[in-house]
Amino acid sequence: MSVTQTQRAVGQWSLRLKGNIPKRVLDALSYFGHVAIVPGAVNVTEYGDNLLTASRYVGIYRTRSSNTDGITIGGVGLEAWLGGEDDTGDVFETPVVLTGASYTASITALLPPGGAITAGTIHAQAGTYTGTHQWVTPRAAIDYVTQLFGTTWRVNNDGTLDAGTEAELYVTTPRAILVAKDDSPDLRYVPLPGSATMDRDVADFTTRVVVLAEGEGDSISTGSADNPSVPFNDIHGNPVVVKRIVSESATTTANADQRAEVILNQYAGERPRVSLSTSRYDIKGDVAVGDYIYVYNPANGFIDLANEENWQGEIINPVKLQCIELSWPIISGWTVGFRDVDGVWIDLSPWVAFEGGDTNVVVGQLPRSLTSFTPPGDRPNLPAAGADSTIPDAPDWVASSTGTYQSEETNTTKAAIWLQWTVPLNTDTSVITDGDRYEVRFRVSVPIGYKIRWGTLEAYRWGELEIARWGAPLTAPVAATPEWQTVLVGFDSNTFTLTELTAGVSYELQVRAWDVNGNFSAWSDTLNVTTTGDNVAPSIPAAPTVAASKIAIQVVHELGKNSGGTFNLELDLDHLNVHVGGSPSFYPDDTNLAGRLIANPGMILAGISAVGTFKIDNTEEIYVKVVAVDRAGNKSGASPGVTATAELIDDAHISDLTVSKVTAGTISADWILAAVIRTALVGARAELSSDGLSLFNSSNAETVVLDAATANVRLLEGQVQVTDPDGNVIIEIGKYTD
Repeated sequence: MSVTQTQRAVGQWSLRLKGNIPKRVLDALSYFGHVAIVPGAVNVTEYGDNLLTASRYVGIYRTRSSNTDGITIGGVGLEAWLGGEDDTGDVFETPVVLTGASYTASITALLPPGGAITAGTIHAQAGTYTGTHQWVTPRAAIDYVTQLFGTTWRVNNDGTLDAGTEAELYVTTPRAILVAKDDSPDLRYVPLPGSATMDRDVADFTTRVVVLAEGEGDSISTGSADNPSVPFNDIHGNPVVVKRIVSESATTTANADQRAEVILNQYAGERPRVSLSTSRYDIKGDVAVGDYIYVYNPANGFIDLANEENWQGEIINPVKLQCIELSWPIISGWTVGFRDVDGVWIDLSPWVAFEGGDTNVVVGQLPRSLTSFTPPGDRPNLPAAGADSTIPDAPDWVASSTGTYQSEETNTTKAAIWLQWTVPLNTDTSVITDGDRYEVRFRVSVPIGYKIRWGTLEAYRWGELEIARWGAPLTAPVAATPEWQTVLVGFDSNTFTLTELTAGVSYELQVRAWDVNGNFSAWSDTLNVTTTGDNVAPSIPAAPTVAASKIAIQVVHELGKNSGGTFNLELDLDHLNVHVGGSPSFYPDDTNLAGRLIANPGMILAGISAVGTFKIDNTEEIYVKVVAVDRAGNKSGASPGVTATAELIDDAHISDLTVSKVTAGTISADWILAAVIRTALVGARAELSSDGLSLFNSSNAETVVLDAATANVRLLEGQVQVTDPDGNVIIEIGKYTD
């Protein structure tokens, strides 16, 4: 028992009635009457037709079924009065001919001839429309015209129709946010706690698209496109064959194949469907079909790094999505009224078997089953092929915004610019019916000059210099203008986000419109935008490795993130700040800064650890933390603290030592430099010097010499023996008494 509302479609509803409903009430439910659902308890007969505007939903009664558990009634939304599920309804048998008609006049003329839906608020739009509509439903005709103007429509609960832009009909600045299971309040947004699911299907999978382009009868031009990859087979092992025929009279012969390719791309693979379930039953007032909401669920990919919002005291990056479908239960405590075909109201609430459940919110683009192309009989008057004389006018900039993010492609901070422009008319003020694309171009707006050197002035005398002799001895420097970069945007969208830009740099941007016949507008006025400076802090670095002595610490860092890995910190890293404190909870600041470790992109790419030695005065237990700092001065959070206790100098890592005498049992090092190293001054000993290695016996006689200059080995007495691991003599060389 639920209601499903879908944008620009009929939707459906069902309601279960208890078995004890009086027969007189049941008999009063006449087909094509209307059911009205109102949150809360109200007096149905007192409200009368005012209940329509007070209702959350009004539907048309069309079906009834009975079983031992009760009676179920159901139907569709008021949108069915414009046109039903199978293109049935108040079809135009007499042609509706519109010539140079305004937007308001066009929509009004295309309302149902029988008067089932009347005009509500139709917002005026720039431009005129010329076309003929016959053998189609009002819903199909209104869909066609509103899409040409870049607008939309909705049917209100009182049977009126509103038409205009999304901003004129719906909430485009979200006031609700769907988050993971968390119902904490927030002053700015209404939370819709819930979960996200994604379904996939191949119900609309297509292997070939044929477009019926311009022309009539036998002269209709066609274009086609074939799916290059068909991974599915039929029951006999043959490749699946699913052809789709699309009628688009606005498409010219030259572009028919290209248009077929574009349509095929929509149906060439499996179709994802994103739905979000929320435990909030009645969300009317928070979000309605057509409204935009914020969705934040990073685990399922709902995150937009270019968008920042304050949620419960922290910055999150939600995705802005349009609600195109709502399914919700009819719960206990609500009022269900019925209005029969004579306008008499009946209160069904006492006999409704109310149920519970979650509200399901579908966001994104309209389901493919709801998207449509030009019906065969709904072809506006177009000029013959090659005779297109309409030229698009230049668009105007509407809005822009900029932000920064951490680029996964370059592992550095990059900037993005969001752009919006107007949908232009043709230069003759008619609506563009053959729009193809927008061309956006951008470049760095700072000219590149060159310095004037004294050598350049050798050919001039002081009197020959033209202007500003001391400030600029030549007339003007040569400026190299940066090249334009271009992106293309489909004509069905007038917004675009440029990414991978440089942070803190000024850009100039222009846009122009193209139609399918190759006509294009002039460039728009230049829009100058300075991207946001780098304000993205580096990731928290991993804990360092620390060795300590009584006078210094040695810090080693492999330039990895605290989340795991080595040499994976961001490539705009400049250095690491080393902080030393007396407890694991100390806060790194300037008072406990021990120094900096050089850490740059070259070291990260080459896998070179950052190493540094810092003098300290504390011989007690200390804690060391590092903070990553990027080129823009942004600081990361502190790494975990590493504890270190000063050890004896003979066991420490010492970078520089000057002493007159060292007394020790053992010195282990790979950095000792000395003139002579002796094991003793007299008696049996070994000496190592630049001359080589010498061994002495207890009588101070030199017995073995390894000469560094000649590589000679001299034995003054004894012999050389080579033995195997078991002690057996393999080779023996020496002087023998026999």
